Amino acid sequence: MHASRKIRVLLVDDHDALRASLRRLVEFLPWAEVVSEAADGEQAVALARALKSDVVLMDLHMPDLDGLAATARLRVEVPKVKVLLVSAQKDPEYLARALAVGAVGFLCKAEEPEVIWSAIAQAAGLRAVTLRHFSGY
Repeated sequence: MHASRKIRVLLVDDHDALRASLRRLVEFLPWAEVVSEAADGEQAVALARALKSDVVLMDLHMPDLDGLAATARLRVEVPKVKVLLVSAQKDPEYLARALAVGAVGFLCKAEEPEVIWSAIAQAAGLRAVTLRHFSGY
């Protein structure tokens, strides 16, 4: 990623209030921008493809195409995009499933803003550190 370009973040959650909260978190960052929002996995795949997003911050549980299935499709259709899955539940099974389908990390929705910011930065390769999985465990 070019140093002067902002990280392009796509927010995906079926709850408007959570998307609004995530938007505020991302907009706080001078090095990131929200390029769009989606309410389901189908929209997420289409928008990530069209907008060339760098990072997709996506809910695990959504109707129709959930975050796991959408992540698997993104790995094939938009392989450069990095997916961070989020869930209200800290379940090791969800973490394992998220990583198995190609997500670069798994976050609990209750994480502190600094953890979410760090995960976005590392997913996009902004920091010169080894990408690690954010699991909250």
